[in-house]
Amino acid sequence: MGFKFVYLCDLLSSLERNRHLKAASSARSQNTDFHILSNWCLNHSKRIHDKDTDLGALLSCLFPEKRPDRVYGFQSAALARIIARCLYLGISRIKDLDKWRVQGEGDLGQCVENVMRQAENQIIPGQEVTIEEIDAVLDDISSRCRFSGPSVRKRHAAAAVDEILGPLYRKLGSRDSKWLTRLILKSYHPVKIPMDAALKNIHFLLPQLLLFQNSFEAAVYLLKSTPLKYFPRNPPVDSRQLLNEKAIQHLVPQPGVKVGRPDYYKARSIKHCCSIISRRRMSLERKYDGEYCQIHIDMTRGADCIQIFSKSGKDSTADRAAIHHTIKQSLRLSEKGCKISHRCILEGELLVWSDKDGKILDFNKLRKFIMRSGTFIGTEYDSQPKPYEHLMIVFFDILLLDSDVCLSKPHRMRRLMLKETVNPIPGRAGISEQEIIDFSRSDASRRLQIAFSKCIAERWEGYVLKGCDEPYFAILSPGRDHGFCRWIKLKKDYIPGLGDTADLSLIGARYESKDAQYLSNIRNLSWTHFYIGCLENKHAVIQSSARARYRVVDIIGRHSLCASDMQLLNKYGKFIACDVESNMMFDIHSIHNSLPEMDIAFKTPFIVELLGSGFERPSNAQYYTLRFPRVLKIHWDRTYEDAVSFSELQDLAEKARSVPTQMISEESSLWYEKVEATHGRSEYIVEKSQTSTSSVSISIGTPTPLGKQSTLTSTTLTPPTSKETEEGSSHSKKAFANTKNFHTNFYSVLQSSITKRSAPSTLLASQASLKRRKALKPSPAMDRVEEESLVLHQSLRARGSPVPIFRFPGEEFCTMSSSQSHQARGQVADKEALKENSNPSPKQPPASVQPDIVDVSKNGPLVNCPTKLAASLPLLMATPDKENTNEESLGQVENHLMVTDAIPITRILPAYLESPLLTIPMYCGDFGFVESLFRAAPRDFTFSMAHFVHSLGTPLTRENLRASNPSAVDSNIALGIAIINKRDPANTLAAQLYNIGNLVAASLQNESIGFPTRGKIFFLDRNILTAENGVHDETLLLNDWWAVYGTMYYYATISWGFGMDLDQFSQRVDEACELGAQAVWYDLRRTTTVINLYEPSDVEIIGEFVSIDPVVHIRGDYFHSPGRFTRSLSD
Repeated sequence: MGFKFVYLCDLLSSLERNRHLKAASSARSQNTDFHILSNWCLNHSKRIHDKDTDLGALLSCLFPEKRPDRVYGFQSAALARIIARCLYLGISRIKDLDKWRVQGEGDLGQCVENVMRQAENQIIPGQEVTIEEIDAVLDDISSRCRFSGPSVRKRHAAAAVDEILGPLYRKLGSRDSKWLTRLILKSYHPVKIPMDAALKNIHFLLPQLLLFQNSFEAAVYLLKSTPLKYFPRNPPVDSRQLLNEKAIQHLVPQPGVKVGRPDYYKARSIKHCCSIISRRRMSLERKYDGEYCQIHIDMTRGADCIQIFSKSGKDSTADRAAIHHTIKQSLRLSEKGCKISHRCILEGELLVWSDKDGKILDFNKLRKFIMRSGTFIGTEYDSQPKPYEHLMIVFFDILLLDSDVCLSKPHRMRRLMLKETVNPIPGRAGISEQEIIDFSRSDASRRLQIAFSKCIAERWEGYVLKGCDEPYFAILSPGRDHGFCRWIKLKKDYIPGLGDTADLSLIGARYESKDAQYLSNIRNLSWTHFYIGCLENKHAVIQSSARARYRVVDIIGRHSLCASDMQLLNKYGKFIACDVESNMMFDIHSIHNSLPEMDIAFKTPFIVELLGSGFERPSNAQYYTLRFPRVLKIHWDRTYEDAVSFSELQDLAEKARSVPTQMISEESSLWYEKVEATHGRSEYIVEKSQTSTSSVSISIGTPTPLGKQSTLTSTTLTPPTSKETEEGSSHSKKAFANTKNFHTNFYSVLQSSITKRSAPSTLLASQASLKRRKALKPSPAMDRVEEESLVLHQSLRARGSPVPIFRFPGEEFCTMSSSQSHQARGQVADKEALKENSNPSPKQPPASVQPDIVDVSKNGPLVNCPTKLAASLPLLMATPDKENTNEESLGQVENHLMVTDAIPITRILPAYLESPLLTIPMYCGDFGFVESLFRAAPRDFTFSMAHFVHSLGTPLTRENLRASNPSAVDSNIALGIAIINKRDPANTLAAQLYNIGNLVAASLQNESIGFPTRGKIFFLDRNILTAENGVHDETLLLNDWWAVYGTMYYYATISWGFGMDLDQFSQRVDEACELGAQAVWYDLRRTTTVINLYEPSDVEIIGEFVSIDPVVHIRGDYFHSPGRFTRSLSD
């Protein structure tokens, strides 16, 4: 009789009911699916192992997705039409069947059950459908499709699909028809049968057998052969280990049956990678970006001795015929020196090589060399193969050599056997690049970091780490722990902060019922896929308000979005959704023919930050886009102007793909420091290599971007937790201890060698590396830098005083008086400022970067007066000789620049106050990124130094800043925060100060951009993001908080526009004297001083308020708050 299909449907229905039970009761705390499965296997044990039962057919029905050799050639839409014909449905019932396309109506299987329940089929006892019948029918259907495996296509059926499937559906009830429909679609979702548990319950050896021979048919054949047929099917647990060891001795890979692949980890940082490795000796193999091949050689088959399996397990020998000749040459088959006598199994990667360029080409080039079942797919817009382009095979492992089962040998032995077997042919065949690192040595982590940095700089895909002394499978080494023999994949996009990212627009969406089953936890699901678009006319839209024209470049779904982001897009997308045809906001253009049609368009596109594994050219497209895109964040405060345009996306792709032809060591050093910053991350993902979709992951909760704004209810200052206080304090002490010797509390003058005409907004990687080494290299000038603060004097109120002692805008940031300056100059006359280049080019005028000279008298506010300096130049002309320039002339210039008038003005405070950590532009330094910490902060960060510096002067930034720092806005003072890790070495942090300082200096030189002439950038430890109740806490508005607790997070300040030391002032005088009559037109901004300040009390500037309830500004008589607190000037 065979095994009845109704028994399998009983199991599936029980698991489906249990799924709803777990969601609604305490059963969700334990996985009861295993209990249901074990009971089902126990109850049907005799039937499962009956001689009339085809165990291979049962396994194929239990796990239909594990049959890649079966391809039916239709999906839900075509199958729905076939079922309607099989059941002779009328028009009304066909409409009911088509409801699977509608949101909330379930998948096609559910709709089949609903339709058939209206008129149930009569099941005749003794004529029930068996799994053997279903297996035969599925073989017949798949044999008609050319994409099925060669062995399946041999059984070509002449009958039509309707004639084959019709008798089955007419003999099944509505419930069982639902599961048959899902079986044909190769997905029982939302039900998932635990595969490992099911296999062990059927026979405890099945998981091991499928590793050696990854085929249900082959595994069942082994179970029924001698001696394994004498093994018990379900022995006691304490005896299974011994029986496993005995059974493995009889397991031998067979040519023609694909061997499984071991599991692997994904390394989330160098530190995480080292913790997995422990003290093992590892082989670092280059991960090639190609197509996996498992090559079987059977010399008994004559000329057709080669058989190639793809990663999915499909036989792709015919499709990869172009590489057969190369394989024969490299293995010297039937030639003298061939090491293969009878059979062999090897692993390799199929690539495209260019003789012209002498390198491996991009992955997308494979499309035009490899057919899919005899057809080239996705090559409509690809160029024809060039004469100098051809396939190449890179071997990386050997699993079987004649009667020698290499699987059980350690990896180092397999590599030696591989080198003896393979004869490399330049540009045609080779062996993967390898490096050995012994992790029992103290320098192993550093060596791995160096190797990985070089790997990224050379644009490799990554590394695969394998234990040198470990066999291919863990079961071949009994007694080892769970992580033994697992490979480790190390790629930059696995590590937070290192992957390729871009801000892109989501311009539309569509609904797919097949994916909706996987998103049942999303309430009111309307769309499952979202379209990525890029503006083609961004410049015209911004400059002349032209109608936007978007090009669709990709589509993302559930694999690219976390559950919370998917929920938010479905929730808020409904308010801006419209029909594609009626969309009047922008035009949509797409030449990506393989993308499905869009259901709706978003009148206001969502801006999201996408992370990708590099860039690729999609099939049937002529452009590049992110590969495997994943959404990191939805930017609710950004518009299309902030998103990457189509041309900008192509520029990003070109830059990311191009390998630097020179200065490779410079780029490696940059990546070395970025990689080092990720040491603290330890999240990991375990994935199975057999399929691209099988994975087990540790999920990290993603907070909603619409974070709550909490309100301060008490003026009491809440300190950080004790742990945070101790940690921050220790960080501060360590940082200042390290800094004391290196910096000695000095103000370093950052000079720029950039000409007036050229003021770039960013530094090239090579330039940054060179300048970094110059900055970190000790010099005699460093030893002579002044140890005391000579420039900035911060006038703050006495601690605890409710009313400040100063009155006017900018007075809290004042320079020293003239007498103080003269006194200080006498102390440091012999000091020399640190310079980047002491020998500037004779073709360029001196380019030291200094601020406009400004000062404050006792009765006047601080005002920028560059024109007053120009007016004072005639005073300097009176003393043309350098020797005659004395303190008296300098004093005249300083007095001429002083402002003596003060205009008392009263301003109204903003109606709504926000924490300064929400309003001040924030840059995440190369070494401060922690994904979980940053995602928990409800604000935006920038990871680009150039963008960060540029944003300091934008109107939007100034408007936002007024909600926390109104005094700074009125005084035209820019504020910024750079997030760092204070535990990093002092030279690493100094490099960041140096690079950002240079960008500030370059921006000050460029008058056209209107960069603020005064400002401060504070370098704070990343733990500031978790201070108090988070970045939104209004306690952070208080000046007292920053004075008491803010200093623990402080590291340094970049300051400009608040004064200069006298060495730089005398240099300006000398230059003006040398210019003579032309000094009036001398570019004052070319002598703007940018200084570094290492004074913790400087961070108090961030807090401008004495009290929150009532609202009292630190300059209380200058600001007043109507309705909450009003202070009269007369008071």
